[in-house]
Amino acid sequence: MAADPRIIQYIRDQMDAGFRRQQISDALLEAGWYKEEIDQAFFEVANQAYSKYEPEPAPSQETYELHPKKPLPEKPGFFWKLRNVLFHPGRLFEAVKNEKGITKALGFFGILSFVNFAITMAVLLFAPYLLQSFMQDPIMKQIFQYMLLTSLISLLNPLDLLVNYAIVFAFTLLGAAMVHLFVYILRGSKGFYQTYKALMYASAPLIFLALVFPLFLFSIDYPFLVFVAVGLMLIVGFWSLYIAIKGLSKLHEISALKAVVALVIFPLIILVVLSFVAFTFLSSFFLGLFNPSSFLGAGGTATGFGELGMPSAWQYNYDGNFSITLKNNAATPITINSVTANCGTNGATVVLETLDPMHLESGGGITYSTGDEKCALKESGETYSVSVAVRYLQESSFLKTASGTVTGRVA
Repeated sequence: MAADPRIIQYIRDQMDAGFRRQQISDALLEAGWYKEEIDQAFFEVANQAYSKYEPEPAPSQETYELHPKKPLPEKPGFFWKLRNVLFHPGRLFEAVKNEKGITKALGFFGILSFVNFAITMAVLLFAPYLLQSFMQDPIMKQIFQYMLLTSLISLLNPLDLLVNYAIVFAFTLLGAAMVHLFVYILRGSKGFYQTYKALMYASAPLIFLALVFPLFLFSIDYPFLVFVAVGLMLIVGFWSLYIAIKGLSKLHEISALKAVVALVIFPLIILVVLSFVAFTFLSSFFLGLFNPSSFLGAGGTATGFGELGMPSAWQYNYDGNFSITLKNNAATPITINSVTANCGTNGATVVLETLDPMHLESGGGITYSTGDEKCALKESGETYSVSVAVRYLQESSFLKTASGTVTGRVA
């Protein structure tokens, strides 16, 4: 791609005036030209034999007294940065690459947040007079007047304002530190302040979020504006992400792919892992606490019981009544001799009773419960663990014992 003829002409003029290549290049970078554009222009000038001509620098001039064809203030201001980071992020990050520290980037973010706050204040101020819903509803009007008043108090109270900005600053540092860790893993070694600059300047599209609140507000009268607001939020989010990727790539001199991995893939993996852990923990907690069968006194877990197999249901009531439905999963019929549970006070044994025939065919079931002798009283919802012993006879066999444990929550 051919170089811009304005840069070529400028380079020729400045070399004729006695300036060195580095001085000319610095001035062009400060003016907002891309480094690639400048290098291409020098290459074409060199092909025309200008590269051999490098007279001594003019003693009375300094680098920043040069006047490029594309004029620019000596140090890019807020509006220049805002315009370029939104529409020419590569140019912006090339210009701020040599900025030391995080002060200027933080100042840029602070101005953006203040503009958003000012627009929100204006919307709160005029909303009652613009929306028919508010004119007809004095309560809503009072609510918004209260919101406006509290916002003004916060604005006029320097201490509140300072605390709010300090909290925001702390969160920006924390977020940048997490991203920088991933950048460092991927061999981005240009310093934390470069990561911070990339993220703060990438917040520029957030200025358009100042329109989201008015859109949601006006959706009270015009519901379709909700979709406009949501669409705007998505656009702003992806726009900021693109600028951040561009900034990390430029400032840390890493590939765009590595910037994507550091900014998106690594955090996404961590988020998925943490979400899975949280979901697993909460699921086990809530399923144990809110399992419907737990409220009925059944559910929980059962272990043991040998060849008889797991009981099909059990229940422990707060008044000391306990019942359990046993099953015969053995291949032959059985005759139950006795069923006991250690649910009495201090773990004492309680004999369970039944009104059903104690002869149980294979696959059959029978329910035993407390009679006159009760289990220990417990609070509703309290967890319990009861050991049950079943003594039974099989055809042509001696007395056998099947022991198991059931757990759950008291009904």
